[in-house]
Amino acid sequence: RAARGNPHVAPVTPDQLGGVQWKDYAVVILAGVAEMHPDQAAALRRYVKGGGSLMVFLGPNVRPEFYNQHFRGEEPFLLPAALGDVRGDKRFPVNLQISDANHPLTRYFDERKDVTHLQRPIISFNWYYRVSPISPDTPGVRVAFRYTDTEKSPAVFDNACGSGRALWVTSTADTEWNEFPNWPDFVVFLYESISYLVKFGMSSSNIATGDTFRRTYPASRYAPDILLTAPDPAAGRLERVQGVRKA
Repeated sequence: RAARGNPHVAPVTPDQLGGVQWKDYAVVILAGVAEMHPDQAAALRRYVKGGGSLMVFLGPNVRPEFYNQHFRGEEPFLLPAALGDVRGDKRFPVNLQISDANHPLTRYFDERKDVTHLQRPIISFNWYYRVSPISPDTPGVRVAFRYTDTEKSPAVFDNACGSGRALWVTSTADTEWNEFPNWPDFVVFLYESISYLVKFGMSSSNIATGDTFRRTYPASRYAPDILLTAPDPAAGRLERVQGVRKA
């Protein structure tokens, strides 16, 4: 998880999620999480629906029945395609290939395919989760990468969930199922993925009732004088703005 306003990683295990407030974080990353308490899963869905960003890596610990029930049980879905069985064979690994060259996540690698390794048949993926078919015209869902298996299985895809977005990687974030983390491209992939998700989340300025709204607008980039209109007293219990100053 990356905290809002104070960028840092705060790793926790599923049994430590009881006190976590998802809204405090700009991006939530689930890496091979088997399951979580249903209340936390519901809170995570509300977080994304309200404009949060989620990135999920699958793996051997994942319980697909939990994901299918709690992340696909109610629209808008966090998970746009049902998880199936684990596919792959270490003797016959597959690789990644770009599925959507116009996707913001793939554009970096497509424009630099002469110097990156992601599209070359050298980064092996031994195992991955198979998902139900994703139609190219499914609203809000984009498949960025597919595997080179005979079915061209989705490898990396994302979908809109309310005002937020969830990005899914059907293999692991470590080297247990693939060799991706051993390559420099993996770091770039993480940066590009997080940047894409955060920028998507910034498209919404909605905040929950009781949250504090803070924005900094440097005066040098705008007018030298700023006129601020506070809420009308007739608006009820809304607090008038305090401590506003020119940046």
